[in-house]
Amino acid sequence: MDVISSPSTYTALFIFALFVLSIAVPLFFFGTFWKPHFQYSALDDGTSQIRLLTLLPSSQRRATIHCTLVPAKLKEGLKYEALSYTWGEPRLVKSIELNGRLFRVTKSLHAALRHLRDARNPRVLWIDAVCINQKDDAEKSKQVARMADIYRTASRVLAWLGSSTNDSDLAVLTLQRLEQVTKVLQKYGKEWNEDRSQLFIKRTLNELADGDIQTAFQLMPNETPEQGQRRLSDRNHAYAYYSRKCKAVIALLSRPWWDRVWIIQEFILAQEVVFQCGDSFFKRNTLDAAKFALDIWTDRFPLADRGRYSALKDALMHIGLLKSVKDQHESTSADEHDLWMGRLSNKSLLYLISHLATRQCGDPRDHIFGVLSLSEDELVKHNLPDYSMKPALVFIKFARTWIEHKKNLDILGLCPDRVFELSGQRGARFSWVPCWDSVPRSTIIKKAIEIGRRMYSAGPPSISDNPFDPGKPAILSVQGFCFDKIGILGDCYPHRERGEATNANIIRHWWKIAERVSPSLYEFWLTIGADLYLGQVRNGPQERQNLQQRIDALFTLGDPWSALANDLMHASLLWECVGNKGLHFSISLCGRMCMVPDAAEPGDLLCILFGAQTPFVLRPFKPGVYRLIGECYVHGVMDGEAMLLHKNGDFEKNTFHIY
Repeated sequence: MDVISSPSTYTALFIFALFVLSIAVPLFFFGTFWKPHFQYSALDDGTSQIRLLTLLPSSQRRATIHCTLVPAKLKEGLKYEALSYTWGEPRLVKSIELNGRLFRVTKSLHAALRHLRDARNPRVLWIDAVCINQKDDAEKSKQVARMADIYRTASRVLAWLGSSTNDSDLAVLTLQRLEQVTKVLQKYGKEWNEDRSQLFIKRTLNELADGDIQTAFQLMPNETPEQGQRRLSDRNHAYAYYSRKCKAVIALLSRPWWDRVWIIQEFILAQEVVFQCGDSFFKRNTLDAAKFALDIWTDRFPLADRGRYSALKDALMHIGLLKSVKDQHESTSADEHDLWMGRLSNKSLLYLISHLATRQCGDPRDHIFGVLSLSEDELVKHNLPDYSMKPALVFIKFARTWIEHKKNLDILGLCPDRVFELSGQRGARFSWVPCWDSVPRSTIIKKAIEIGRRMYSAGPPSISDNPFDPGKPAILSVQGFCFDKIGILGDCYPHRERGEATNANIIRHWWKIAERVSPSLYEFWLTIGADLYLGQVRNGPQERQNLQQRIDALFTLGDPWSALANDLMHASLLWECVGNKGLHFSISLCGRMCMVPDAAEPGDLLCILFGAQTPFVLRPFKPGVYRLIGECYVHGVMDGEAMLLHKNGDFEKNTFHIY
């Protein structure tokens, strides 16, 4: 007799099946979502502990990334590689398994781990986003303070430029080819002049098929410099900017990695650096050699066409900065360089922070913290990384400690010509504090800092009293005097290049204004160049005489402005004024020629502040309180002339309270 189940039995079985499926299906398809998330354990601060990540091997590129994370004492001989990379968009995340638990990383780091993973062997890495608990500000502050030692101790630094895209493999191959070119030029350098060297590089970039560089070198025709120059002037072939290879190099050197604040520390402290883009590799020597070859090639372009390779020049600047700092780091002569054994001198500290202000970082506080760890300056102990402080407070603290300990006002020259408000405090505005993510790209004092010595003596070298009142911490109170006011303003020299003809017209406009006070041409050029001329004019009387002769020769030829943009001598003088982008030419009420900030207005005060190399433009805000507009160059007062008049009683000393 058949047993017929009741409807209630079927219902119970159906409900049970749904229950099983509701558990099994998600576990099967989305099992990782149910895995517990990784939790950090505290580090032992007393033993200089860090964490190291072990990337476990896999032969399959798309397999889940498995890692382990363990604490380790930071000491010599510890074997690991340090990863240098761009974090990328924080909202774009992917999952890895860390100690068997779920851990989320940015898409950029996930791609790096996939490419760095070996098929057979585990790989020990230090990666800031994983090895530091980013949600613990106290731990983060302590670990960031150790990062210099972390990168110095690593066996090598892996610079992850990103995944392969478009012609990135071609770019790496081109850099390696240029390294071979450089070796050939160095081997046969005495037999080759600059024209033949440049032509060889040009052909290598644009024409040579894959093959042996030495063979290509031997097959090159024995052209004269004149023949080489004619070929180089051919607009259809002379510029590698238009070649696929050079565009690929530009794209590679324009990736976000090169624009990070932290790469200075990561690059110069590394025992070895290996760059990786996708599956392509190259080393630091390849980069340096490629820059050498490209510099030879681009520097020989006719001036009228140099704008056509500006993208390549901009890309090469990244390499130039890294190489310059690295060379100084490796120097054994403290007299010749400001950098020695990886430690920055006082001036280099301020220069590097200001120079890196235009670079990118996910946290604005890293404009300070990313450089301080390189230095043994006394300021470090007063500005240790503290991620519990808001960015504006970090900037204010650094400015205060600089002024209090250095006893000078050089840092004021790096203030933007605007004020910023302290977040959460309405009306709390500071014009005397550099906002390091918007420091002017070019300032007068910045050029002096770069040269590495005091270039001006407009005011006394140091402040005499403590400029901060404990009851008014937001106010900088400094002594000085007003010696003039801004009268006529000319057009502003552009921040961005507009072409040499446009820039020449601006300078011509300035000269028309200057003619009202009948200056010599020499005085005019000294003013618009801020008397620096890349550090040459102030080096001695011979340099000043040479410049005087250049200017005299320039302006004895009828109308010197008609061919300004095309003349080599004019162009070189224009180049020497480029450092003053964003400044106005001005005539003061007393007839002095000046270069003043973009935000300056007629009627603003020209002041000497005790402790500052340069004069400053101040604007009255209310009785006794002033806004700092910025530094300025005033011809005839930069070597203490106004100070002599002050001592003779011509100008009355005042205390300027600057908000």
